[in-house]
Amino acid sequence: MRGLYVVDTHALIWHLTGDPRLGRNARSILERADRCKEVVLVPSIVLAECLYLLEKKGRGSLFLDLLNAVEAHPAYDIYPLTAAVLREMPNIVGLAELHDRIIVATAKVNNAVLITKDEEIRRSGYIPTIW
Repeated sequence: MRGLYVVDTHALIWHLTGDPRLGRNARSILERADRCKEVVLVPSIVLAECLYLLEKKGRGSLFLDLLNAVEAHPAYDIYPLTAAVLREMPNIVGLAELHDRIIVATAKVNNAVLITKDEEIRRSGYIPTIW
């Protein structure tokens, strides 16, 4: 049975670039998704953050390749900022960053495990996490 996961920005970028900082468990799940053994939701805010980070490093021209790759892969689904996510966000207090609240709410609404290195999110206990 395939699991359902939500991926945060660092996990997605580090997976796509083969960065050794990606956690062992996160790497395993994302490699399984690459083989269509898991389903990964990619919140639209994560892709927006990817654009920001690429532009910050002078590599913004790579963004459309990243977006096209995520869109084309059958195990990765881009998840929009929906009304259900917005309704869940007021219940997520104590996280400093708005984008983190969106990512956590996306996982919560979908009963998914969040792939994240973010210690603040992991300690919050709002949702199950893996790294």
